[in-house]
Amino acid sequence: MVNIVTINNTRYLVDVGFGSHGSVNPVPLEHNHIFTTVSPVRGRLEYKSLSQHTDPFNQRIWVYSTQENESAPWKEMYCFVADMEFFPADFEVMNLSTMTSPQSFFVQTVMCMWLLLDNEKKGQQPEPIGLLILHKDYVKRRIGNKAEFIEHFESEEQRVKALERYFGIVLTRKEREAIRGLPSELKTRCGHC
Repeated sequence: MVNIVTINNTRYLVDVGFGSHGSVNPVPLEHNHIFTTVSPVRGRLEYKSLSQHTDPFNQRIWVYSTQENESAPWKEMYCFVADMEFFPADFEVMNLSTMTSPQSFFVQTVMCMWLLLDNEKKGQQPEPIGLLILHKDYVKRRIGNKAEFIEHFESEEQRVKALERYFGIVLTRKEREAIRGLPSELKTRCGHC
């Protein structure tokens, strides 16, 4: 699911939920458009046929690919059709499996990301320089090609404290208790706790 936004008669891909390899700026819908996401990671949009298409001469779709750095191979991440409008009922159906299936990444995982900006350049728009990522049982900081693990969690309580400390997310008691019994809950690893 992506958003297509039209600004001054130009259509853009706006995907705020893709994750660490997603674009942090609107991306013009232009074939073979290459751009930097968070350096050194690059993204590319292509309008092309997929190998699965039964009529590759007449079927085309937008494909979003990423590259870890300029010498790495491109990896196709997802594809989408830009000329189809979706309605609230469509989103409900599309999200049902994603948010309820035990095999879904989003059911099994807690993830939070914060874009790190270079605020040193006075009078200019800050540039993205990295990410702060909470994933399952750790927090790490990635700037350029370097990733540093900041904290590892042994319990759900530690993860809740990290959400507040690193991301400013304060959960109510009810919200903290809502994860109990779910596949994404961190169980205390201590055998006698």
